[in-house]
Amino acid sequence: MNKFFRCGSLAVLLSGCYASNADLLKVQSEVSELRASGISADSARRLQLNDISRSLRALTDSISALNSRINSLRSTSETEVSALRQDITQLQDLGGQSERRLREMKATIEETARQPETVAEPGRTTAAPAPRPGPAQLLQVGREQLLRGSNAAARTAFADLMSRYPESEFAPEALFYTAQAFAAEGKPAAADSSYASLVTRFPSSRRIPTALYKRALHLASAGRRTESRRLLQDLVRRFPRSDEAALAEERLQSTR
Repeated sequence: MNKFFRCGSLAVLLSGCYASNADLLKVQSEVSELRASGISADSARRLQLNDISRSLRALTDSISALNSRINSLRSTSETEVSALRQDITQLQDLGGQSERRLREMKATIEETARQPETVAEPGRTTAAPAPRPGPAQLLQVGREQLLRGSNAAARTAFADLMSRYPESEFAPEALFYTAQAFAAEGKPAAADSSYASLVTRFPSSRRIPTALYKRALHLASAGRRTESRRLLQDLVRRFPRSDEAALAEERLQSTR
């Protein structure tokens, strides 16, 4: 009986050992599979990371190339804009010189026309009354006085022009320089009034952008900022390509 029991127990133990060995082999197999799977996953991740790294490098290179291109274009554009501004300035200078020369010629013609004619009478020769100076001559006289700092004398010449020749092509110039004379005398309100008159009476004058900008500055200094902004906006809308419009846009942005 005891011998049979011992044999049975040994059989159970041996069967347990076989089961344990089988389980161990199974576990080892599963571990190997997991390890192989992990190695494969790691390899796939490395490949994926390498692809991402290459993509990032390519993107970085593209961005660098784009930045270089933008900087090159910006530099070229700034150079072209600077050259264009210089050309415009030269054209404006030439235009101003031509206009000034034309005024001087007209003033000379008017001065020549004012020379008194001699009238022969029996026994004596008399001079005919000299005609009044023309608008070009009055404008020339006023500008010369303005350049000398004789502001009151300049305003007198301009006022004479406006009174005698209110529809002359030089009337807007007379109003414009009258405003400048008042400003030089430290009379901003009177200057603003002259600029306002210029804008109202001669809306197509080439001096309108300057007049609007000067008026806007005066209103701003007087605390009338809403009216000032309205004038600046009107200036930008009506004369978008003028130098004064660029200044007006800067002021509008700085006062937001």
